[in-house]
Amino acid sequence: MPRQLVRDFKTCLSFNGTSNKATVAVPSTAIDNITYSLWVKANIVTATERIVTNGDNTANGFAPSIAADGTIYTELLGIVNVSTGQKIIPGVWTFLTYTRTSGVSQMYINGVAQGITYNNTPIAPTGFLCAGGSVNGSNAGFGSGYAGLIDDVRIYERPLSATEILNFYYGSEPASTSLKIKWLMDEGSGTSLIDASGNGNTGTISGATYSTDVFMKARTVAS
Repeated sequence: MPRQLVRDFKTCLSFNGTSNKATVAVPSTAIDNITYSLWVKANIVTATERIVTNGDNTANGFAPSIAADGTIYTELLGIVNVSTGQKIIPGVWTFLTYTRTSGVSQMYINGVAQGITYNNTPIAPTGFLCAGGSVNGSNAGFGSGYAGLIDDVRIYERPLSATEILNFYYGSEPASTSLKIKWLMDEGSGTSLIDASGNGNTGTISGATYSTDVFMKARTVAS
């Protein structure tokens, strides 16, 4: 019998889509054998929104994003959009994961692989990681703002397996091996985001506010 767990994120951050952001110098410059994961609860989407960007907003890096028509994808900036072919449901918490394993990119929604795989080579990130949109290499030029809630942003310098991703969605923590940043967004106040990975990638919050509208639900761990 699979175990029962309860996932409780405590607090998350709310972004207005026009100016709110949380930033830190890029925590990872890796372009292969990587995983990006985060929880989102988007407002109604009317334009392209970059939820989180690791890299320069016009030149390089990775950006889990939502297209103007609601399609979920990860942008390999300057290269290609790795699409899920699936649309975000506004007002519903959704778990997004992007992996690149031995040169192959794949996206997952709520623990399940979506869309086709891509073999395009990304450009190594430089500049900043930005939650709530994207910035340039000088932490300026904010754009493609995201409106909604974000929680539990992570980057691993290893590809999580399909089983790890599914179990993570169900509430079972992956091993912290090669975890580069872990923003739980549980501080509840202040302008600093603690990096729970232990790597010191403390973020600076600009305008975004804390919310208690968080994900908490009993789940079953996949076998």
